[in-house]
Amino acid sequence: MNDNVKLERGDVLQRLDRLEALLGTTVPATGSLSQSWWVVSVALMATSVFFSYRSFGVPNHYYQIVMGALLVGLAYHRGSLVFPKPLGWLLAFLNFTFLSLALKLAIGGGTRLPFSFMKYPDLSIQPAPPKLISVLPNWTVTWQPTDLALWNFDLTVVQSFLVLLMVLAGAIGYQFFASLTAFLLLIVSIPALVDFDWNWVFPALVTGGLGIYLQKNIHRLSLGKT
Repeated sequence: MNDNVKLERGDVLQRLDRLEALLGTTVPATGSLSQSWWVVSVALMATSVFFSYRSFGVPNHYYQIVMGALLVGLAYHRGSLVFPKPLGWLLAFLNFTFLSLALKLAIGGGTRLPFSFMKYPDLSIQPAPPKLISVLPNWTVTWQPTDLALWNFDLTVVQSFLVLLMVLAGAIGYQFFASLTAFLLLIVSIPALVDFDWNWVFPALVTGGLGIYLQKNIHRLSLGKT
């Protein structure tokens, strides 16, 4: 019994010695390298916010702001994102701003007129210009909207409902329903997607994704791990 305890203590002491040796040789370099990665993350997120503003404009519904704040708060609460001391609040604000703008891809449809094309021709007589001889009347054809063409709905509400269903299905492990909901979300979002400036959308998503990836993996990158 005593021999086993001595062996366990010796094993623990050896591991502590290796850990102290490792920390003693890597902490100074890792600390400075980690700080550099945080600065790069701030630069990437600031760039992504600028690109997102050029791509999506300002939020057009308070759902985007609320969901952006909830996602960022949940990420910090669960430890998915690290809150560094010098730059924590700045990064949190940049993350929140980027998500609030980028969420317009999924829930930025706004008010839509899905049947705006349903119009009927209206033939009317316009006053003829004064001429010496005016025999034929001046007919004008105009297209008037029907009641169905004037019907509108808030696409953002529909998109938000589909996003919540997709997140809930993914959380409980119902992947088929989550995939189906994501496909429906893509279909109903097509009218909104064509309104964005896609010359800026791709760099906005790339820089934002890289910035968030760095925040989640800075410690691994600083230690040289992949």
